Amino acid sequence: MKRWWIVGLLLVAGLAVGLYRAKLGARENEDRIAALNTEIRKASEEVSVLKADEAYLSRPERIGPLARERLGLQPAAPEQFTAPEMIARRAGAVPAAATPAPAQGQQPAQ
Repeated sequence: MKRWWIVGLLLVAGLAVGLYRAKLGARENEDRIAALNTEIRKASEEVSVLKADEAYLSRPERIGPLARERLGLQPAAPEQFTAPEMIARRAGAVPAAATPAPAQGQQPAQ
């Protein structure tokens, strides 16, 4: 009978130690989760600030003058635009006679 008391006490002591370790591990995990959530919140705020900066810096009214001043760029003139099917002809890759004519009654591609 005395032996069962000793086994019972050892079992209770072992369970108490196991419970303590489980609680300690859970607390460490909660602390880690809280730290990661704080890090995520800070990163999200930083992303929001960076998106706002990008939106501010990429405004056309800001980029236009900078492109003219620093790069010497000008707005595109109307004669610089062309239909996509005319690009090969302008580059000299396809002679004008090789381009198929539109069928009778059809409008040429724009």
